Amino acid sequence: MIKYMEKKEVRFMLDLLFKDFNVKPVPITIRNVESTYGGHKIQIGLKARSTLKKLEDIILHEFTHSLDWRKNGDKYRRKNGKGSYHDTTFTRLLEQVTNAWYGNSEKYQWSGEYPTVRKAHKDI
Repeated sequence: MIKYMEKKEVRFMLDLLFKDFNVKPVPITIRNVESTYGGHKIQIGLKARSTLKKLEDIILHEFTHSLDWRKNGDKYRRKNGKGSYHDTTFTRLLEQVTNAWYGNSEKYQWSGEYPTVRKAHKDI
Protein backbone atom coordinates (compact mmCIF):
# COMPACT_ATOMS: atom_id res chain seq x y z
CA MET A 1 0.00 0.00 0.00
CA ILE A 2 1.25 3.44 -0.91
CA LYS A 3 1.91 5.80 1.98
CA TYR A 4 -0.63 8.63 1.92
CA MET A 5 0.37 12.30 1.70
CA GLU A 6 -1.83 15.32 2.36
CA LYS A 7 -2.61 17.67 -0.55
CA LYS A 8 -0.59 20.45 1.05
CA GLU A 9 2.45 18.11 1.34
CA VAL A 10 2.17 17.18 -2.35
CA ARG A 11 1.85 20.82 -3.42
CA PHE A 12 4.78 21.86 -1.21
CA MET A 13 6.96 19.10 -2.68
CA LEU A 14 6.11 20.08 -6.27
CA ASP A 15 6.64 23.78 -5.52
CA LEU A 16 10.10 22.97 -4.14
CA LEU A 17 10.98 20.88 -7.19
CA PHE A 18 9.94 23.56 -9.68
CA LYS A 19 11.94 26.12 -7.71
CA ASP A 20 15.00 23.83 -7.36
CA PHE A 21 15.03 23.14 -11.11
CA ASN A 22 14.35 26.79 -11.95
CA VAL A 23 11.47 26.03 -14.30
CA LYS A 24 8.08 27.65 -14.55
CA PRO A 25 5.47 25.48 -12.81
CA VAL A 26 2.79 23.73 -14.81
CA PRO A 27 -0.83 23.57 -13.59
CA ILE A 28 -1.19 21.05 -10.75
CA THR A 29 -4.26 19.07 -9.75
CA ILE A 30 -4.28 16.96 -6.61
CA ARG A 31 -7.35 14.77 -6.24
CA ASN A 32 -8.63 11.71 -4.40
CA VAL A 33 -8.36 9.56 -7.52
CA GLU A 34 -6.06 6.77 -8.73
CA SER A 35 -4.70 8.39 -11.89
CA THR A 36 -1.48 10.37 -12.03
CA TYR A 37 0.31 11.98 -14.96
CA GLY A 38 2.82 14.67 -15.80
CA GLY A 39 3.73 16.76 -18.82
CA HIS A 40 2.18 20.11 -19.71
CA LYS A 41 0.23 19.67 -16.46
CA ILE A 42 0.45 17.37 -13.45
CA GLN A 43 -2.26 15.38 -11.76
CA ILE A 44 -1.44 13.53 -8.59
CA GLY A 45 -4.00 10.97 -7.51
CA LEU A 46 -3.86 10.59 -3.74
CA LYS A 47 -5.21 7.05 -4.19
CA ALA A 48 -2.62 6.19 -6.84
CA ARG A 49 -2.04 2.55 -7.67
CA SER A 50 1.49 1.92 -8.78
CA THR A 51 4.46 -0.40 -8.58
CA LEU A 52 6.21 2.55 -6.92
CA LYS A 53 5.56 2.11 -3.19
CA LYS A 54 5.78 5.75 -2.09
CA LEU A 55 3.62 8.60 -3.32
CA GLU A 56 6.79 10.68 -2.99
CA ASP A 57 8.41 8.58 -5.76
CA ILE A 58 5.28 8.84 -7.93
CA ILE A 59 5.46 12.63 -7.57
CA LEU A 60 9.14 12.59 -8.57
CA HIS A 61 8.29 10.50 -11.64
CA GLU A 62 5.44 12.79 -12.74
CA PHE A 63 7.47 15.93 -12.01
CA THR A 64 10.19 14.50 -14.27
CA HIS A 65 7.66 14.23 -17.11
CA SER A 66 6.85 17.92 -16.64
CA LEU A 67 10.53 18.82 -16.44
CA ASP A 68 11.12 16.84 -19.64
CA TRP A 69 8.27 18.73 -21.29
CA ARG A 70 9.61 22.11 -20.09
CA LYS A 71 13.19 21.37 -21.15
CA ASN A 72 12.53 19.55 -24.43
CA GLY A 73 9.25 21.03 -25.67
CA ASP A 74 8.16 19.31 -28.86
CA LYS A 75 11.01 16.82 -28.52
CA TYR A 76 9.16 15.56 -25.44
CA ARG A 77 6.86 13.65 -27.77
CA ARG A 78 9.59 11.29 -28.87
CA LYS A 79 7.60 8.13 -29.47
CA ASN A 80 5.54 8.50 -32.65
CA GLY A 81 4.36 11.94 -31.49
CA LYS A 82 2.00 10.27 -29.01
CA GLY A 83 3.08 11.58 -25.65
CA SER A 84 5.85 10.96 -23.21
CA TYR A 85 8.26 8.13 -23.52
CA HIS A 86 10.18 6.41 -20.75
CA ASP A 87 13.49 6.48 -22.59
CA THR A 88 17.09 7.38 -21.76
CA THR A 89 16.40 11.13 -21.95
CA PHE A 90 13.60 10.75 -19.38
CA THR A 91 15.71 8.44 -17.21
CA ARG A 92 18.65 10.88 -17.14
CA LEU A 93 16.30 13.62 -15.97
CA LEU A 94 14.80 11.27 -13.36
CA GLU A 95 18.33 10.59 -12.11
CA GLN A 96 18.86 14.34 -11.69
CA VAL A 97 15.51 14.78 -9.95
CA THR A 98 16.03 11.89 -7.55
CA ASN A 99 19.59 13.02 -6.78
CA ALA A 100 18.30 16.52 -6.01
CA TRP A 101 15.45 15.23 -3.83
CA TYR A 102 17.13 12.40 -1.95
CA GLY A 103 20.77 13.46 -2.22
CA ASN A 104 21.40 10.06 -3.82
CA SER A 105 19.38 8.63 -6.72
CA GLU A 106 19.74 5.10 -5.32
CA LYS A 107 17.25 6.03 -2.57
CA TYR A 108 14.58 6.10 -5.30
CA GLN A 109 12.64 2.88 -5.91
CA TRP A 110 14.05 2.03 -9.35
CA SER A 111 12.67 -1.52 -9.04
CA GLY A 112 9.13 -0.11 -9.26
CA GLU A 113 9.80 1.75 -12.52
CA TYR A 114 8.81 0.80 -16.06
CA PRO A 115 11.13 -1.82 -17.61
CA THR A 116 12.54 0.70 -20.11
CA VAL A 117 13.42 3.09 -17.28
CA ARG A 118 15.01 0.33 -15.19
CA LYS A 119 17.11 -0.75 -18.18
CA ALA A 120 18.16 2.81 -19.06
CA HIS A 121 19.05 3.45 -15.39
CA LYS A 122 21.18 0.33 -15.31
CA ASP A 123 22.93 1.38 -18.56
CA ILE A 124 23.67 4.97 -17.45
